[in-house]
Amino acid sequence: MKITSKISLALLPILLALAVLSLLVYPSLESSMSQSIGSKHLIVLQNLMGQIDWILYKRAADIQLVAREEVFIDHLMGKNRKEHDPPQKIKDLLDISGPWDALTLADKSATIRLASDERLLGGRLDQNPEEALALRQALKGSVYSSDLVVSRQTGRPTIIFAAPGLGYAPDHAIQGAVIGHFSWPVILEFIEETR
Repeated sequence: MKITSKISLALLPILLALAVLSLLVYPSLESSMSQSIGSKHLIVLQNLMGQIDWILYKRAADIQLVAREEVFIDHLMGKNRKEHDPPQKIKDLLDISGPWDALTLADKSATIRLASDERLLGGRLDQNPEEALALRQALKGSVYSSDLVVSRQTGRPTIIFAAPGLGYAPDHAIQGAVIGHFSWPVILEFIEETR
């Protein structure tokens, strides 16, 4: 017998043993690796959801700050000052505090007193069910946030936030509300960046 044949015959049982061993070990390794990958994906998704919650929490805080703007309270109370430019202020706050696709200031009767889209001025905020709910909650003194909806103002996906516009001391009576349509593409961009 040749030396190569002898080596081949000696290696054959080793190769067969390795094949059988890999068939026995692979399923258990695959299962543990799948569990490990699944656990890591779950952790990543939990972190992502936490960051999205933080973004939405910040928007709720932003809408409260917008609702407390002196220029808007004065406007609701009929105390317009020369140094104030409410229409410009509401447009400036679209990007500074949001970003918002739309911002609307309505009085207690649901009449739109200021809007980032000037075509809405004088209209009724209670014509849109999502905004009507937001206004009702804000007029009760609550900060409101909706589920993801399609904005009737912009036609884009949004989360509607609302906060009460409180008057001045001594009673701090609610004068109206600010309604903001959060720019949903911000969340989509954030998700894309984390990939």
